[in-house]
Amino acid sequence: MSKIFKILPISFISISLFFWSCEEELSQDCAGVEGGSALVDSCGTCDDDPSNDCDEDCAGVWGGDNICGCSDSTAINYDTLVTFDDGSCTYDIEPPIVQITSNFSGNVVSDTILVSAMATDNQGVDRCELWIDGSFTGLTSNSEPYIFLYETRLLPNGDHILVVRAYDVSGNYGDSPSAPLTTNNDFDGPAISITSASVAVNGVMEVEFGVYDESGVDSVLLYIDGSLSDKTYTNGPYTFNVNTKNYDNGEHYIYGIAYDTYGYSAVSDTINIEFYNVPQLYLETTDSTVSVGGMLSANIIVERFPPIFAMTMQVSYNDSLFTINDSTGFESGDFFGSNSIEFCNIDSSRVYITKSLIQGNTPVSGFGTVGALTFSAEAVGQDTLKLEMINLYDSNGDDIDATFDIPEDLIISIE
Repeated sequence: MSKIFKILPISFISISLFFWSCEEELSQDCAGVEGGSALVDSCGTCDDDPSNDCDEDCAGVWGGDNICGCSDSTAINYDTLVTFDDGSCTYDIEPPIVQITSNFSGNVVSDTILVSAMATDNQGVDRCELWIDGSFTGLTSNSEPYIFLYETRLLPNGDHILVVRAYDVSGNYGDSPSAPLTTNNDFDGPAISITSASVAVNGVMEVEFGVYDESGVDSVLLYIDGSLSDKTYTNGPYTFNVNTKNYDNGEHYIYGIAYDTYGYSAVSDTINIEFYNVPQLYLETTDSTVSVGGMLSANIIVERFPPIFAMTMQVSYNDSLFTINDSTGFESGDFFGSNSIEFCNIDSSRVYITKSLIQGNTPVSGFGTVGALTFSAEAVGQDTLKLEMINLYDSNGDDIDATFDIPEDLIISIE
């Protein structure tokens, strides 16, 4: 009885301890509620409503708003709204199909030709190019019909290969089947010869050329002594009338140059012809009317001067209307130096002029001004200036027998 009594207290104590250990604190959720069910989702939001949990977008970003697709502008399915490229791009690798529609086979062409072509593509044709003999001609056609105007003179004569290359909007290109082209252009200059030339005496000489060119003659030019004399654009006959009085007396060489319509040229043979026209000596002024008290300048002009070393002459005038200063009334011209002149009034109505070169100089000849006389107008009236007693001399001082054509005298009015 005493053992039982001792055991009972022990059992009672153990049971008491067991019930004491079951009274623990409950855990809190993300919202701080003990035993609550709120959870933090992938976007960091804490709540107990699973319906508003964030989603993962197509780029793998939780709560993201990326638009997935193709972002490569060269792809067929390129989308400007795409923010994330998902690798779905597809590309056009199919080249255009092109065909030359012009047919030059069996024909020989020249000058400018027209080349036409057709082209198609699954995505659209961007442009077509013309290629000849494997080289790009620089000609491009951007829309239908695809047409090219090509100057075959850029090619040597003979056989060539045409190809039209088409590009699509993706940059792919395709070539047409090659087409043959045979060219034959006139690259030769005209044939030209002098067919006639009249004797050049006292005035006009006629020169005629015979000219032919397969492509047509554009122009014929006449040259005398290496300088251009005249030019014609007519279709023939190619005839020139030359005023030989514009040239020195003596032998001159003549030839022609002909140009075809493409700029190719040829030179004729050269002939030598003797020109002779009577030399002229005359007075000339820019104003045949002068006021009293005014000054008048009269030039002594010579054309086709024979070779001379010295000359003398007289100029007559009305001394009641004009006066001239012995020392300043004459100015030397083109042939003789200013220090090689003797000038004086031999009486009141005539001026005596001597012109000469320094001994040993080469004689002068040709066209020009011997000198200029300056008169002072003294009274109202009309006067005639006249050249008289013209003498020419060689380097030995001997007379040169020369005939001069002296036109009408110079008439001057004084107001």
